[in-house]
Amino acid sequence: MPTTTSDPVLVPAGSAAEDVRTIERELRRLLARARTVSSATATAVHPQLDPALYALLMDVVAVAPARAVDLVQRRGISKSVISRQVATLEGLGLITRETDPNDARASVIVLTEAGREAARTIEAARRTYLKRLFEDLSAADLTQIAHSLGRLNDVLG
Repeated sequence: MPTTTSDPVLVPAGSAAEDVRTIERELRRLLARARTVSSATATAVHPQLDPALYALLMDVVAVAPARAVDLVQRRGISKSVISRQVATLEGLGLITRETDPNDARASVIVLTEAGREAARTIEAARRTYLKRLFEDLSAADLTQIAHSLGRLNDVLG
């Protein structure tokens, strides 16, 4: 039976183990590309914005107004990291903290006008980028990719 030679551990070609290795390799490539795009996008929004802050900003866009605990759960990182990142985004003028209307003892994180403008700019650039990226794919290819990514996210939990 043929085996793959690009991997230090030989795996039978056409096997589930080979498929898993291919998935792992392709996920690494996808994540590396996503980091590159996120880094470039973050810098375009603000020169001091790194990919982690960009990701948090996009989460705030998605769920604002949000309490810090909501972002901790959504991001899966510690409250201290979220607090530092929120403070940095606040310092950059992209978000602000306001009193939670449901609990005066707590605060919620909301976008500033500069944050909303950055989100609009990012969304427009992302749409243009994805349209250009996928323009040569058929409708069937797009449907298959969308379905496969959805299933992958379901599996990942």
